[in-house]
Amino acid sequence: WQDQLAELLPAENRRGIFIENKGLTISIHYRHAADIGSARNQILRATNRLVPQPRLISGIYIENLLPKGAPDKGVALTFLMKHAGCPKAFFAGDDETDEDVFSLSHQNIFTVRVGRKTGSLARFYLRNQQEIVRVLREISRIIR
Repeated sequence: WQDQLAELLPAENRRGIFIENKGLTISIHYRHAADIGSARNQILRATNRLVPQPRLISGIYIENLLPKGAPDKGVALTFLMKHAGCPKAFFAGDDETDEDVFSLSHQNIFTVRVGRKTGSLARFYLRNQQEIVRVLREISRIIR
């Protein structure tokens, strides 16, 4: 996809758009674009032309491109829990890609959405990142 995106989103047309190659996935950031709406539309038009078509997960000023059928964060977390022999997990996230974990029906995963989002499947919510620090300190205090 990297080469295709270079053609579909030429450098002179992607001011404020940053393409991040993460190895198996690509994230296209557009937070710094002068016209956010236009940048997002440009990105979506380009990603619709990619072969093979990626699984597209939209986030806050970001479009994440994943291979269809590729493992997601939910698959990764359950694998890590099993591999580490860990029966329980705490998972906090603020991104659309975190919904793959939030949607798991695993009762031993304590899921927390940072920032309220209508329709999120997380069981709990925190207002902001600073509250995560407080929660982790409290968990640490309890388990000592």
